Amino acid sequence: MKKIVLLAVCLLGLWNAKAQYIGIKGGYNYATLSGNVNSDSSVNPYHGYYAGLTLEFPLSKLFSLQIEGIYNRRGANIRNSTYGKAKLALDYLSAPVLARFNVGKGINLHVGPQLEYRIDKPNFYFDGTDPVTRVKDDAIDMIDGALTAGIGYTTQSGWFFELRWVQGLTNIFEGDNSLSHVPFSTDYNFKNRTLSVGVGKIIFIFVLGVLLGCEKEQRTRNPYLGEFHFTYTINMNLPLYNSLKTPMSTVFVPYGGIKGFFVTYNGSSYYAWEAACPNHTANTCERLHCASKSGGGNTFERCDDTNTHSFIFVQCPCDGTVYNLVNGSPIAIDKVTSPYHLLYYNVSVAGNILTISN
Repeated sequence: MKKIVLLAVCLLGLWNAKAQYIGIKGGYNYATLSGNVNSDSSVNPYHGYYAGLTLEFPLSKLFSLQIEGIYNRRGANIRNSTYGKAKLALDYLSAPVLARFNVGKGINLHVGPQLEYRIDKPNFYFDGTDPVTRVKDDAIDMIDGALTAGIGYTTQSGWFFELRWVQGLTNIFEGDNSLSHVPFSTDYNFKNRTLSVGVGKIIFIFVLGVLLGCEKEQRTRNPYLGEFHFTYTINMNLPLYNSLKTPMSTVFVPYGGIKGFFVTYNGSSYYAWEAACPNHTANTCERLHCASKSGGGNTFERCDDTNTHSFIFVQCPCDGTVYNLVNGSPIAIDKVTSPYHLLYYNVSVAGNILTISN
C-alpha cells in the first residue's frame, strides 16, 4: 500500500507540474537483475527499450526539476543447467523525478528517484516446460522503486541525448510458492539494473510564472508593477518568432510577465520589455500597444502588433507616453511629467534560442 501511495503522489506531481520544456524521447535498455544466483544457473542481460515524455522547468540557470513519464521494457535472460532458458520481460510505466544540474555548454547531470508500475503479465517460465515451471503473475511485484543517475547533452536546436544508470532499490519478487518452479535462486531477492542510452527532441515550450508577492526580500524596480518572476523560451526557427532575425523588429509575447512582453532585435542585441504601462497599476490600464510615427515630430498613431513585427515604438493608451523598445526610455511624453522607463527583462541567447526571464 505504501508503494501505491508513493506512485500516486509521484504521478500527481507529474500531472500538476507546470513545465517549461516538453520533449519526447526513446532509447535502448541494457537490462539485467542483481541478486544471488544458484551455481547451476545464470542471469544474463536483456535487450529492451523505452519511450515517453519528459517535462523540465528551470528553478535557476544551473538547476532544473525534471519529471518524466516513460514506458520501459526491461528484464533478464535466465539459464539453468537442468531446465534450459527462461526470459523474464517486464513492462513498466516509470515516473522519474530528477534534480538536473546544468553544468554548461549544453551538458547536464541528473539524479533522483524513480517509481515504476508493472503493466503487463510477465509470462515467466522455462522454455518448453509450460505450465510446469510457470510463475504466477502475483509472484512479481507490481511496484518497483529505483534510483536514477545520468548525463545528458542538449543541442541548440532542441535535440538531446542521454546516458543513464537505473538501479532498483526493491525486490521485484513477492513471496510466492510458484517461484520454486524456476529454481535459479534460493532467496529470490533480485533488483532491476539497467543502463540506458537514448535520444529525444523538445517539441513544446511554454511559460512558467509565479508571482512572488510573499517574499520577504523582493526587488521592486517599479512601484506600480512590482516583480513577476518567470522564464520563457523562444525558438526563432518557429514561424511565429522568425522575424526576430531581422534588425529593428519586435514580437509581442502574451504568455509571460504581467501583461506579456515585447522582444526587440536592433541588429546586434535582443531586448525584452514588460507590456504593462509603467506608470499605472496593471488592473487600471490596458497594455502597451504598437506605435508608428505619423507625420513629423513626435506624433504617433497606434498600429496592430499582432500582425506586424516591423516596429520599435510602443505607446501607453492611458497617458499617451511613447517608449523606445531599444532602450526602454520615454521619447514622447503626454500626461505624465516624469514617466518610469519600461520594465526590463533578462535575455540570454544560445544560437536560435532566446530565454527571457525575471
